Amino acid sequence: MLRIGITGGIGVGKSTVCKIFEELGVPVFNSDVSAREAERFASIQTEFKRILGDDIFIDGKLDRPKMRDIIFKDKDKLKEINNIVIPHVRDDFNRFCELHSKQPYVILESAILFETGADKNFDYIITVTAENNTKLERVKTRDGLTEDEIINKMNNQLSDDHKRYKSSFVITNNGEDLDEQVCEIHGVICRLVLNKNREEHE
Repeated sequence: MLRIGITGGIGVGKSTVCKIFEELGVPVFNSDVSAREAERFASIQTEFKRILGDDIFIDGKLDRPKMRDIIFKDKDKLKEINNIVIPHVRDDFNRFCELHSKQPYVILESAILFETGADKNFDYIITVTAENNTKLERVKTRDGLTEDEIINKMNNQLSDDHKRYKSSFVITNNGEDLDEQVCEIHGVICRLVLNKNREEHE
């Protein structure tokens, strides 16, 4: 079984791409969902309060806008938060892989594969990109953020060019030919799995 990472900046449409892979029968693990589940653990909440302040939880629920405001201005705090959450996500993904061990390949979706160095744990990386105007409109519609807030988030992520250079495959998601691009990559990965299995049995 191959492990494939899907990454890309805010507003590129990673989730849309992953839904198409799921429709093709590929198991997809969402690291954001796993990270949010981690926030329910008392030990992790304690660490969040130590880094971000006791008032970062309101009635046991993380004040996400406040956290975003802190960590996007303070990269040291962002790194500390990632160091707490990432081990939980990694262990969760390993269990997911065991559950789907008979599948040809599985996908993990994460916006920060390269930023955290997690890309080295995958056989191949797919980067999803889109034009800046397209990304801005998507995030405005989805999250209700201002343009300045969106641009600030973009500036805290690695550039699309950097991600393209380090990726095995690139999907351009400007609203055209998306299914065709995903199906083509799916076919290539399936052939890679067949070749790998052949080599292992020779």
